[in-house]
Amino acid sequence: MKKFLHSGLYAVGMIVLISSCVKHDPTYDDVTPPKIDIASLIVSGYVYGTDGQPIVGAKVDGASLGTSTTDQNGYYSISVGQQGEYSLTASSDGCISRTASISIVVSKPGSDVNVSQDFVLPRIQAVPIVNGEAETKTVAIPENDMAVIDLGATITLPETETLEIVLVPIYDAADGGLTPTANTPSANTKATIVKGTSEMLLCGLTIITPGSDIEQLPSTMTVSIGIDRKVNDNVVLKQFKGGEWVEYAKLHQSGQRFEDGKGLIFDVIDITSYGIFADVDETLDQTFEPIRFEPKSIDNLYGEETIHGFTTSYLWTSGIIIDPAQAGDQLAALLLEKLVANYGLKKAVSTTEQKTLDIDIPVGTAVEWSGTQTKNVISYTCDGSWAEGIKYTDVNINVITYNRRHTGGSSL
Repeated sequence: MKKFLHSGLYAVGMIVLISSCVKHDPTYDDVTPPKIDIASLIVSGYVYGTDGQPIVGAKVDGASLGTSTTDQNGYYSISVGQQGEYSLTASSDGCISRTASISIVVSKPGSDVNVSQDFVLPRIQAVPIVNGEAETKTVAIPENDMAVIDLGATITLPETETLEIVLVPIYDAADGGLTPTANTPSANTKATIVKGTSEMLLCGLTIITPGSDIEQLPSTMTVSIGIDRKVNDNVVLKQFKGGEWVEYAKLHQSGQRFEDGKGLIFDVIDITSYGIFADVDETLDQTFEPIRFEPKSIDNLYGEETIHGFTTSYLWTSGIIIDPAQAGDQLAALLLEKLVANYGLKKAVSTTEQKTLDIDIPVGTAVEWSGTQTKNVISYTCDGSWAEGIKYTDVNINVITYNRRHTGGSSL
């Protein structure tokens, strides 16, 4: 006798294509179970601002994949034609764009894959220097006030000089060369997130002279970044030069110092970006939590007639769990900002969802759901300071059909 087992991997939001056939078996002992073909690829996620609110109408551009616009919840979704490596760029008017690389891998034919990719877009703040001075602050996520950094600049210009000078806070190494009129960063130094130790820009600023193409200021400008001594002891000041970040000390013999109450102070002449970088240790603990279904199965092994269709409900979670109150010092608060920038800001919410299989379940067969959700515990540490978050990502659902022999036959 033939053995038949059919299974397919299902991901949230996928389209289910069903076909069924029934082997003639008067005793119902070896009926061919319904065959379920479910195969689609998708990338989806949320675009938020650093204020903790979803950005409505943001564009997520997948190049060859097409473009999606976020809804009132900041949600987007893009269908993918085939597995491979792709690049996504999220943008919105008045915000700094962000780009992420994704990898879509199909483990076996017939599998559905839903890759989750969230974005956090900081707003562009352009502050002009007036009477030789300018002051501004970086932005931080709600309730993480210690991560708000004071930025200042002073310069004495010749009386005949009418040059306009603007300061723009930056938040990522990719923001080198950022301008208010071109909100897509020009640097190609965006590092792929890796587990282990990596160098991260904690904060910085760009000096801009709108309407002028000069590369140096007419006189020295003094810049201050309001970090405390612990942060200062763990960072390296860098300057964006020639398309890459270079240690400030290698370009300038002096002019860098720390003052309590003011922070890191340094003198600049080049019109470019400046930032402070720290070596951050990242750990990722990934587990796969089982999903509960209600009902879990439809058993028609010894029924009296064909059952038409099957609907089940299950609970899954999307988003991230963070606690800004965990930040014990300024360095920890800055680490939390980096974690959110890399993993998203949408608060974790559990949702009950229904899924329906529009198939006939003949007497002598049964259908059963099973699945898991990926739970990621992320930790960033530096010199005893730390930030932690829990990010829920992919939901994988498996649908199995079988007959009375329970051993089935071919697998998708």
